[in-house]
Amino acid sequence: MRESISGGSSNLWKALQKLWPQIQKGVIHRIGNGQNTKFWTDSWLHMDGCLLDYKDPNTNIDGINALVSDLVDDTGEWRYDELKNLVTEESFLQIVAMPAPRRTDPPDSIAWKHSPDG
Repeated sequence: MRESISGGSSNLWKALQKLWPQIQKGVIHRIGNGQNTKFWTDSWLHMDGCLLDYKDPNTNIDGINALVSDLVDDTGEWRYDELKNLVTEESFLQIVAMPAPRRTDPPDSIAWKHSPDG
């Protein structure tokens, strides 16, 4: 939904693009293999907003476009030390309570977080 609105766009498309930031607030990414969800800017934990909104204020983010799968090591475990230095303790505990995504898991999916069945 990052395309710009062109003069020939339908009214429906223009309306959807204007509403997209509000729609995104209700979207949650369900982690499968972690290869389609941005660690910092997609909503994938059970909190309002994305991790960027909850980052430690002293954290300098080099990889703003990092994927969730980028924070998993070669053995299939979370990169605990790196995570501890990137996020608040509350966020860290939420992340490590989840199983780390594996390459063999199905792709990530998107769901509506205000509905029990997505």
